Amino acid sequence: FGEPSSPEGWLARAVRDMVDGLKVSVIVVMEKALPLVPMIVRLRPEARIVPVAVDECAERQWLLSWGVYPVRSTKSASARKIISLLQKQKVVHRGDHIVIVKSLPKEKFGVAGCLEMKVV
Repeated sequence: FGEPSSPEGWLARAVRDMVDGLKVSVIVVMEKALPLVPMIVRLRPEARIVPVAVDECAERQWLLSWGVYPVRSTKSASARKIISLLQKQKVVHRGDHIVIVKSLPKEKFGVAGCLEMKVV
């Protein structure tokens, strides 16, 4: 995990390129794609990285990483609920561009297969 030529490495670089090219302000990483967070962090994107932590222990762990601002939510929280939570916490504002990294339903844990771009 973590090799630049791996699928995960390509996906992390795709996230960074979206941030650079589309002026994205926040990267939301949903629960099943969390193993990608360290790879995205290493690329130092110019956006906040927001992993969705499902418990206090995970939330504290992510707080130790540069540029990472975790939010705690339930395992089944949808991207829409996470965006609403981020708006309440004033992390995102109307008109902000965000990228949501998530795995597709049938994929194994840790493999992200979907990048979704949203405008708040």
